[in-house]
Amino acid sequence: MDNEQYFKTEDIVRCNARSELVLLERVGLQMKICEQQVEVAEIENTIMALSPSEISNCLVIKIFENGEDRLAAYVVSNNSKFSIESIRDYCMVYLCPHMVPSYFIVLDQFPSNANETTDRQGLTVPSPSIDISNQYVKNSEEAMYDSEDKMHHLWSSMLTLDSLSRHAYYFALGGTSCSLMQLFNQYQVHLISDEQFDVFDFLKNPTIVEHIRHLMKVEPKMSTVYSSLHLTRGVASFAQTQIFVEERLHSMDNMIMFHMPIVYRIDHGSLSLVRLRRALATVIHKHQPLRTRFIFDNDKNMLNQEVLENCQRVFPPLTMSIIDHVDDILDIVRKEKTNPSLFDLNAGRVIHCHVIRSSQVNVDEQLSSEDTIIFNFHRIASDEFSIPIFLRDLHRAYELNGEEFEAFSHNYIDYAVHEREMNMEKATTFWQGHLQGLSKNLLRLPYDRLPVIATTRSGRGFTVSETLSPQTAAQLVRHSIPKAGFYNIYGPAECTLDATYHLITDIDLNSSSIPLGRLLPGYLCHILDEHLQPVIPGQLGKLLIGGDAVFHGYLHRPDLTQ
Repeated sequence: MDNEQYFKTEDIVRCNARSELVLLERVGLQMKICEQQVEVAEIENTIMALSPSEISNCLVIKIFENGEDRLAAYVVSNNSKFSIESIRDYCMVYLCPHMVPSYFIVLDQFPSNANETTDRQGLTVPSPSIDISNQYVKNSEEAMYDSEDKMHHLWSSMLTLDSLSRHAYYFALGGTSCSLMQLFNQYQVHLISDEQFDVFDFLKNPTIVEHIRHLMKVEPKMSTVYSSLHLTRGVASFAQTQIFVEERLHSMDNMIMFHMPIVYRIDHGSLSLVRLRRALATVIHKHQPLRTRFIFDNDKNMLNQEVLENCQRVFPPLTMSIIDHVDDILDIVRKEKTNPSLFDLNAGRVIHCHVIRSSQVNVDEQLSSEDTIIFNFHRIASDEFSIPIFLRDLHRAYELNGEEFEAFSHNYIDYAVHEREMNMEKATTFWQGHLQGLSKNLLRLPYDRLPVIATTRSGRGFTVSETLSPQTAAQLVRHSIPKAGFYNIYGPAECTLDATYHLITDIDLNSSSIPLGRLLPGYLCHILDEHLQPVIPGQLGKLLIGGDAVFHGYLHRPDLTQ
């Protein structure tokens, strides 16, 4: 670079016969963008390859903006009027969309610190006004099609931009693949509700003009319209059957897994218990799964469901509790999670409401500030995605004071019936083709495969033992390694223990086993953690593991901490 050789921090080099540094390997810096690993060096090399005569250096960093990670590219160029749009277009050709930086900033040179290295803290913090408004927002363009105005509005709403160009890349405007899928769903609602297409084409060319052109090519699909069966009794869905069976199996071990309590506290104002009861009855009447009982048919070995017309059978009176201390709420929530008699699937009792008063002073039918309400659902009737719908309808029913409002045209029991009639031949053929020739037996691996969490240890592990004859052990020690020395018996430094060593001698070879777990006296090991949790050997043959208290205790033992 500039006819001189430069090295980056962490480069692996060697010194040749002329005392010159020769690059052997460069450790690539990776970042996670849109849940994908991005090689920063690949982006920087691509940008510099656009014009080596004008671009002398490039630095790509990750910034956090509006709750999402973005890439920003700082380009050093001797041409202050270098086109940012040309850099972006070049990157779109040779890089994946999620690897194209959202911001490009052209500099004369990088800021440097006292060590004459790049001062990353001194780089200009990018903002939408630097790039987007200057390069990609053009208000003078006229719409090519009638639907472009609608699409322009959807883009502006998703990206929170007032105006933008039809040729602007979605990712260049700060969009992500996740938000583009949300935009795709908006297309189906407002533009193409009765048409089918491949979403990959929209990801491949993420501009307004390309999306409009692609929408003009799609063909109408032949859709099947399902009408309500108006059933009150039918077979349960596959998901309901799985939950029903698993609950019966875990009940033998006194395990409660399918309670879903939602806790709300009143911050200000008041709430009428009379209107709350009416609102709950209205919502339960509207949503059939909240008043559905489940009966297992032993003859047909099948789970059936039945919608109950009388809501009072499935909704008992509100449970009332009065607490003296706020910590008592935790005990009540724990009981809501673990009480096996709270729900009764055979009777259709799948929802429960618990009102907790903060004091005994307020004994009327009004809940005031600091009071708590717990809505508890059985997962066979509800899930996390259904909670917002329940709360929305409960709020509306409370305002209407129990008046009936429109019911659903289709109910879950209709889906359970249609689910059994779905043609799954294509899906079956697909998975059979991919799983053909594979063993059906589970592979037992001799190590923990749970994800590593920095702050929590899984507590799981696996022990593998192998018996060696004394002759084999002697040959292993004498021929493979020096006769005496220190050995790290726990592998590389990335393991749980930083290093644990043992001195192998002829005395060990004459024994029935080699005590690899024995530690040298006075040697101190540390667990690789952000907290200080040392591993300290007390004496030969013993290993003491403890926290800070144990460590501070050993600080007063110079003979063990030398």
